[in-house]
Amino acid sequence: GGLYDGLLRTVKAFSRLAHQPGGHLIEGGVVTVRSSMHGLEEELALAGFIRVHQGYLVNYRQIKLIQDQEVVLVSGESLPISRRKASEVRACFLELVQKNDQLVF
Repeated sequence: GGLYDGLLRTVKAFSRLAHQPGGHLIEGGVVTVRSSMHGLEEELALAGFIRVHQGYLVNYRQIKLIQDQEVVLVSGESLPISRRKASEVRACFLELVQKNDQLVF
């Protein structure tokens, strides 16, 4: 609902910062959250966040390109993809894009 819509509009990714996840905002800046990465992964899967690596959970709407070992965000930033998660990340991204009628560019 509303919370998930807000997250999709404002947060591009979560990463583990000094043992505490932080939400990287699309407009810049970071907010810390009181949850584990695993907890965020479970909680935000329905909101369209994909765990691409042990330390990164990415808003699928911010993914511009998925390469062999990295995800390139709309902002131009590159984040690593875990080798063992690469096919899962691609499948999850395509499923979200198709389900939500997003254009892939």
